[in-house]
Amino acid sequence: METQTKLFFGEVPEGVEDINDGRLYVFSNYDKGVICPCCDQFAKKYKRKFNSTMARALIIIYRAGRDWVHLEELFKNTPKIPSSIRSNASILRWWQMIRRKEGEKDDGNPNNGFYKITDLGIAFVENRITTKRYVYTYNNKVLEEVDDEQINIYTALTDKFNYNELMGKL
Repeated sequence: METQTKLFFGEVPEGVEDINDGRLYVFSNYDKGVICPCCDQFAKKYKRKFNSTMARALIIIYRAGRDWVHLEELFKNTPKIPSSIRSNASILRWWQMIRRKEGEKDDGNPNNGFYKITDLGIAFVENRITTKRYVYTYNNKVLEEVDDEQINIYTALTDKFNYNELMGKL
């Protein structure tokens, strides 16, 4: 007796017969958000903004020096750091402001928590360069940069996070 797994969120869209069709379906629809017909996960391309919490995190990393720092330890040891800064710090890599250290923890986890500020990050904090205000991301990676707007550190420090903007609900 054959068994067929029914997708939790619905039926397989018409024309999707294998994993390649599924990938094409997702990439054709991820601008607005779509349920993957292969794994039932929600997939969406996000327009991410360089915001004030990222700018503040970058300044804290800058003040820590040019060596590798463990972000969680750094923020734990810095007084009065809100969780929003902690949660946005690692995505500074999307703008190439910080770099993740290669290697894994003893348990095999590839996210060892160590980062280093880059020359771009230093120059941005010192207000010697601007950066792109937005990047498009998918699956925790940069797809493309949006080069229509540049910002400096001062502008970034005033740009608050906006959930509705991120989700495209404006």
